Amino acid sequence: MKSANTNIILITNGSRPRLLAQTLRTLYVNTPADQYTLTMVTDGHIEFPFEQDWGERISVIGMRPPCNIVGRLKNLGAYWSEKQFGRGEWLCFLDDDIALFPGWLEKMTAVLSACHAEGRTEAGRVRILGGVRHPYHGVNRTLENHPVVITDAVAGYCHLMRWTQWERWGPYDAHAKGTGQSEDWKICRDIVDYGGTVGYIHPPVMAHCGVTDSLGRPAIGMATIQRKLGVLYE
Repeated sequence: MKSANTNIILITNGSRPRLLAQTLRTLYVNTPADQYTLTMVTDGHIEFPFEQDWGERISVIGMRPPCNIVGRLKNLGAYWSEKQFGRGEWLCFLDDDIALFPGWLEKMTAVLSACHAEGRTEAGRVRILGGVRHPYHGVNRTLENHPVVITDAVAGYCHLMRWTQWERWGPYDAHAKGTGQSEDWKICRDIVDYGGTVGYIHPPVMAHCGVTDSLGRPAIGMATIQRKLGVLYE
């Protein structure tokens, strides 16, 4: 099958099936079918009845025994997606605890394309774009009249980049672990250290519905945010 415009890699361990169901449902409903392929990497045992008919644009990889190393799972997903579907223009990594809003992918790719067209400006140096602000996002710089907010790192719930950027900055560090040392933090800091920037789109195009940080602790304020957005959260 020839790749669509975006290769999406979805990582899940199946521990929160209601959130995973919400992620898949909102992805299916709010993303045009001809725009993406989906590679789903499952870690540990997972028995999930797919409610949607994905046709040939989905490939599922199950890890046995569990790997428990998110960076390695993401790297495997990128490799397998390219092997199964070929490369599109965009590569997008998603976690299983998000709810995607209508038009999310079109908006993100349009914004990142516009950034790249801006050349040597701060926005023009954006290499990874996230879909919503995460509680651990740190130094934020709002650009005047611009939909991108510059930050120190973008949480791995959503990383959108061009495949050419994956060639430059990938793969993820499979040994990185913990807040401030995780695989998503590491790739973002490498980009910043070499003169690039990372950011997230504003207003948000998705909701992060897991109310814990990367160490499993409650994320401050997330419960209130999710109630306002009207999506399922745990």
